[in-house]
Amino acid sequence: MIKKIIILGIFLFAVSPSFAQTKKQSVRELISVMKLDSLMSKVLDSMMPSFGLTESVDKESMKPVVKALNKIMQKFVEDDMVDLYDKYFTASEIKDFITFYKSPTGQKSLTTLPAIQKETMEIMMSKYMPEMMKSIEDSKK
Repeated sequence: MIKKIIILGIFLFAVSPSFAQTKKQSVRELISVMKLDSLMSKVLDSMMPSFGLTESVDKESMKPVVKALNKIMQKFVEDDMVDLYDKYFTASEIKDFITFYKSPTGQKSLTTLPAIQKETMEIMMSKYMPEMMKSIEDSKK
């Protein structure tokens, strides 16, 4: 009986690391829950009009560039973002983020924040940028 318990203990010890999620695996889960890869694609798509690429012909000619940029962004998310989150957050904090972003409020924040960020930029550009530019000009005098 003791022999069976010892064998079971050794087996559980040997297998347990495969059940425990590493910190980097947790970060990858967080990135997945946050849908950062699709968010990056949306950011690229939203930048197209900023470059004056609103016509379908322009968008068509930019497809190879956008595809290449999406590939670069995907690599950034999968590699560099993982390293950044790993560097600045503890495993416990990452798990807290995962729990939050899986919640209804977390999901709402993921769908709402891009619109808030867009409106923030529009307000900054239309309402405050002229004042900022004037301050810069005044400082040059």
